[in-house]
Amino acid sequence: MQDASDLALVREYAERNSGSAFAELFRRHGNLVYSVALRLTGNSEDAQDVTQAVFIILVQKAASLRGGTILTGWLYETTRFTAMKQLRTKARQQAREQEAYMKSTLNDANAGGVWKQLAPLLEDAMARLNEKERTLLALRFFENKSGAETAAILGIREWAAHKRMNRAVKKLRGFFAKRGIVLSAEALATAVSANSVQPGPATLTKTVIAVAMSKGAAASGSTLTLVKGALKLMASAKVKSIVVTGAVVLLAAGIAAATATTLLRPRDSAPSSPPPAAKPVAGREWQNSLGMKFVPAGTDGVLFGVWDVRVQDFQAYAQATGYQQTGGMWVTDLKTDASGRCFLMGVFDYAANWKHPGFEQEPICPVVGVTWDEAEAFCRWLTDKERKEGILGPNQAYRLPTDAEWSKAAGDGKYPWGDTYPPPPGAGNYADEALASSPPGESWSRIPYHLAINDGYPRTSPVGSFRPNAYGLYDMGGNVWQWCEDWYRASMAGDEQRKNALALDDGGGSKYKVMRGGSWEIADPDGALSSCRNFNAPDYRVDSYGFRVVVVVSP
Repeated sequence: MQDASDLALVREYAERNSGSAFAELFRRHGNLVYSVALRLTGNSEDAQDVTQAVFIILVQKAASLRGGTILTGWLYETTRFTAMKQLRTKARQQAREQEAYMKSTLNDANAGGVWKQLAPLLEDAMARLNEKERTLLALRFFENKSGAETAAILGIREWAAHKRMNRAVKKLRGFFAKRGIVLSAEALATAVSANSVQPGPATLTKTVIAVAMSKGAAASGSTLTLVKGALKLMASAKVKSIVVTGAVVLLAAGIAAATATTLLRPRDSAPSSPPPAAKPVAGREWQNSLGMKFVPAGTDGVLFGVWDVRVQDFQAYAQATGYQQTGGMWVTDLKTDASGRCFLMGVFDYAANWKHPGFEQEPICPVVGVTWDEAEAFCRWLTDKERKEGILGPNQAYRLPTDAEWSKAAGDGKYPWGDTYPPPPGAGNYADEALASSPPGESWSRIPYHLAINDGYPRTSPVGSFRPNAYGLYDMGGNVWQWCEDWYRASMAGDEQRKNALALDDGGGSKYKVMRGGSWEIADPDGALSSCRNFNAPDYRVDSYGFRVVVVVSP
C-alpha cells in the first residue's frame, strides 16, 4: 500500500471504500493540509475543522479526479479555498486569533530565528507563485520529496524541476526581501523544509478517517456547513482540475477564480487585455472589463473593489476621455528646522499630477493625486462604458463606497491587523524605515517619527503587496487614503480623533469629504485606526490620496 501512487489510493478508496487506502492518503498528506490551514486560520481548532472539511471534499470528489492530478497540489489549493471560507465565516474572530497564533509561533523556543520571520508571511508569499510553482514547492519542501521524486510526480525531467524550483525560490526571496527579510536561497529552502509542516493533533487522524469512512455522516454540523460553503465557493469559481504537462492547474472564468488563485495573487492577475466580463451578481466575486476585481464585503447588493484603483485603470479613463489633469497637487517633502530636526511637510507642486506625483509608480500601484470630483468622474465614465458594452445592467453602477459600507468591509478589529499597536511585519504600507531612508538624501534617516519596521516601500506599493483582510480586500490600512461618498460630519469622529480640535470642524457638514484607511505616510496609532476618518475638500489633491470603488449590483 505504501508503494501505491496517490491516485491509485484514491481509486482504491472510491471503488472499494478502502479504509486502509484512505488512511495511507491521510498519513501522506494530513500534516500538510493541517499545517497550511493552521497558518491561514491562525487557530488550531479551526485548522482541524478545515482539515476535516478538505478530506471530506476529497471523499466526495474521489471518483471524479482526473488522471494525472497531482494530489499534493489539489489538496493545497482545496485547503486555501476552505480556509478562506472559514475566515469569512469567522471574520470577527480571525484577526485576534491570527495575531495570537503568530505570537505563540514566534515565542516558540524551538523555532529557528529565520523561521520566526518567515512563518507569518509564508502563505502570502506562496500565493504570489503560479500553480505549477506552488505544487512543486509543496512537494519539494512541504513534503520533502527529493528532486528526482518531485520531477517524476510532475512528469517532467529533473533539470526542468530544478529550474522551476530555482525560479520559485527566487520569487519567494524577492517577496521576503521587500519586507526586510534577506536570505540566501539555501537558508530559505532549509527553513521552509524543516518547519513548514508540523504534526496535527493525535486525535485528528482517527477523526478524519472515521468521518471519511462514514462519507461525512459522522462530521459535526459546523464541519458539514464548512464543506458545503467551500464546495459552493469552488463551484461558483468554476474551478476544474485538468492536466497540463502532469501538473494541476486551476482555471476560472474572470473573477470567478479570485478566491482560489487570482485574488491571492493580485500582481500576477492584472491582465493587459482582460477577458470579456459577465454581468455582476450579488454575493459573487466578479471581474470587470479593466481587470478590476470585486467581492462581497458585508453590504447586500454591493461588491467591493479588492484593491484601490490602479494607475493603469485611471490611465484607461484618461485615454478614453482625453482628460488632462492640471493645477498641481500637494506633495510630501522633507524640511529641517533650526535645530537640524527633520520632519515631513506638505508642499504644493504646480507641476505634479497623477502621472508624475514626485515618485516612481508602477502601473499596478494605486493612483494618487486624484480629487474626490475626479474619482466620481472615473466612476461615471466606467459605468457608462460598461453599460454600453452590455457588461452592466441599466440599474448597475460604479461609485465610491459610503462611510458605512467601508466600515463593514474593514471588519471589527481596532486596527486592520488586529487590536495591538504597532503593526506587525507584512501588515501594510505605513511610514517606516523604508520611507525614512529614502531620497532626497541621508538626512531623511533623521526623521524622528516612523515605525521601526521596513515594509520595503518608501511611498506607494503595488496593490496586493500585503495580507488581505477576511473579505479578501487589500490595503484597507495603509498605502493610500481612500475617498468615500459621504460629506464629513464631526459626529463621525471617534473618541481618539475628538482629542484633536480639527476633527470637530466639519465646515457645517457640506464642505469636506470623508477618507478612510490611512496611507504610506501614517505612523501614529490614531491615524492607523480602522475607525479613523480623514477629510478634505472634494477638489483637494495630495500624493497620498487615492480611491477605491464599489459596484452596485442591485439597488
